[in-house]
Amino acid sequence: ELIQEQLNKYSKLNEECVQVGSDLDQLDKDGRKMLLSSPDLLTLTELLSGLHDRHSRIMMAIKDKTRSLGEALKKCKEAHEKADQSLAVISRIQAEIKELQKPVGSKVEDVQGMLDDYQKLLDELKNWKNGLGDLEGVGNLQNIIQQQ
Repeated sequence: ELIQEQLNKYSKLNEECVQVGSDLDQLDKDGRKMLLSSPDLLTLTELLSGLHDRHSRIMMAIKDKTRSLGEALKKCKEAHEKADQSLAVISRIQAEIKELQKPVGSKVEDVQGMLDDYQKLLDELKNWKNGLGDLEGVGNLQNIIQQQ
């Protein structure tokens, strides 16, 4: 939610920055139409050039922040989805383990079937754990939020 809030703020800033850019362009056009002396025209040109430069730097900073927030939001959503999937996997495995906690028969076949079921659950848990390895970047989300 915090990342989405920040992203919305930067999107609004981006819109305002685009508006300021068009205002600067209009000022530039209007300045060319004015009948000014050479020193005044030079001063106006320098001022507008400085404003355009600062505007470009601010625009780039806003775009960079928006891009990094978008990536952070995507990672956060992926982490949330993985957490939901993990909860479902853990619940299902717990139910299967509970089902396997029944008395074992005296025959080798009964024990072997139960061992196979436990091995299958263990393999599934290992695969699930390996699938969580790509969430290492999620810990950096807090750093990204603090930077914004």
